[in-house]
Amino acid sequence: MKANPGGYIEPTNVVGRDDFIKTIWNILEQQSLVLTAERRIGKTSILNKMEAENKALQNNSFLKKHLIFKGDLEGFRSPLEFVEWLYKEIQPYLSPLQKNTTRISKFLSKFGEIEIAGILKLPKIIGDSWKILLNELISDLMENQTDTPIFFFDEFPMMLDNIVIDHGEKAAMEMLDVLRALRQTYPKLRMIYTGSIGLHHVIRKLKKAGYANDPTNDMQIIDVSPLAIDDAQDLALKLLKGENISTQNLEEVAKAIAENVDGFPFYIHGIVSELKQHKDVDVKNVNELVNEKLVEGNDSWHLGHYESRIHKYYSSDESKISLIILDILASTDKPLPLDEIFNLLKSKMPIEDKEIVRKILKLLQQDHYITRQTDGCFHFRLSIIKRFWKINRG
Repeated sequence: MKANPGGYIEPTNVVGRDDFIKTIWNILEQQSLVLTAERRIGKTSILNKMEAENKALQNNSFLKKHLIFKGDLEGFRSPLEFVEWLYKEIQPYLSPLQKNTTRISKFLSKFGEIEIAGILKLPKIIGDSWKILLNELISDLMENQTDTPIFFFDEFPMMLDNIVIDHGEKAAMEMLDVLRALRQTYPKLRMIYTGSIGLHHVIRKLKKAGYANDPTNDMQIIDVSPLAIDDAQDLALKLLKGENISTQNLEEVAKAIAENVDGFPFYIHGIVSELKQHKDVDVKNVNELVNEKLVEGNDSWHLGHYESRIHKYYSSDESKISLIILDILASTDKPLPLDEIFNLLKSKMPIEDKEIVRKILKLLQQDHYITRQTDGCFHFRLSIIKRFWKINRG
């Protein structure tokens, strides 16, 4: 196995996710789900492995298989682009004898649609009728297939954010509501929402614009955690061997890599990729490399994202409070309760409303900066991010 930080990972090389994937399949037996996780933790690799597993079942009629549609939605900026992609994906699964009599064909005939090489190009005149088109498309699919359709909507929140920017909050609200209504209409239909920005940020923005619905209350929310240390060490070991890295103690070096980055796959790949430049590697080399990455000017590990995204997705007041809270937690070696965080925050800025602090602590949990213990105390979720924060923020 070769180190490939940020690149495509072959499904057979996805390490330590088998039990988690079994959990996802079990959930999909009952309902759709939202995958939440830190960026670059391997969400897309998990979806790719699931798709590969499903394809492997196609020649075995004794095992249940699903009809999977997987797409990266990051580049879509309108509901029409989304529906055009769905049309291209779904069309091959509609009966050839029925393509001219399906609901969608009858609907599109009113607009004189253009189809080139199986790609639908919808006329702008269609306007808000994309909602009808989406409903008819899914209806045709559900009536022409016996396998359970599962849509892997990768970077779904990014698409919604793009739609808000280009077409306004109303269009994004309608997209969420139509998809939820389809799940209610067709109980067999399954969807997975996942992406590098939290869906909760987009929904927060929509609620500020008057959105009153809960578009994911029929979906289970599940978090993608870093690898368990044993699995992370196994990944590091495979990469070290695959890159033929010379070391006196392979196990110790692999363990040092795994523990330094809290089992984060992207950073494990990054470390091994850098270690290829060393002639004889030891634990000291690993520690020094991680320390260098934490202060690196070009930020090849993209750690600066942890601060910049706060300014992007939090309000001005929320940003100020969030930064100070994280500064407080980075500067202590012990988890802190709410009251102590609040008092320390008051010593650094004028604030009297504890409820605002509760709200922001919740947001920081949703965005995977911090975690809360059963005793109510808060601390950084990942030590590697805490180390970066402490150095970067001084």
